[in-house]
Amino acid sequence: MNRSFVARLDALGIPVTSHIYGDGWHAWPEWIPELERAWPLMMDALDATETPA
Repeated sequence: MNRSFVARLDALGIPVTSHIYGDGWHAWPEWIPELERAWPLMMDALDATETPA
């Protein structure tokens, strides 16, 4: 379903960023890289500073 959705958006000339993994399972191996990509964007949107680990 995700692949056909992205293909349709592309056909319509609608920009989209997608990262489709394997067969579409929603498990930590798929969520971790997405969180790592999204975290800086979310922190910038909130004007948040990085906290020490």
